[in-house]
Amino acid sequence: MTWAEFKAGAPELAAIGEKKFEETGLVLVGTLRKNGWPRTSPVEPLILEGRLYLGMMWRSRKAIDLLRDPRCTVNSVVSNRDGTEGEFKVYGMAVDVRDPAARRRYTEAMAPKIGVSL
Repeated sequence: MTWAEFKAGAPELAAIGEKKFEETGLVLVGTLRKNGWPRTSPVEPLILEGRLYLGMMWRSRKAIDLLRDPRCTVNSVVSNRDGTEGEFKVYGMAVDVRDPAARRRYTEAMAPKIGVSL
């Protein structure tokens, strides 16, 4: 399911997720290591063209995890223990985006969010 499909089915919930992602510019992605143990890693989220993109370095452990087993969780960052700020979590399947044009659009959209000039 794409973010656009999720948003069409649950617009109020998607709006909460989008707000949480924008507040910090960071989420935690949960992946499965080769040995089956979980891995939690910070990534920069970006919703672009109806899809949720997760920025990560090529050949990073989390990227390798997702190439082997695309199941993942995406969880908003929680910074207080009383829970008053709320939390947002989705479960899904990662897709390796290989289209050069889509990668370029992602890079162009993400660069200003992370303070990089192209």
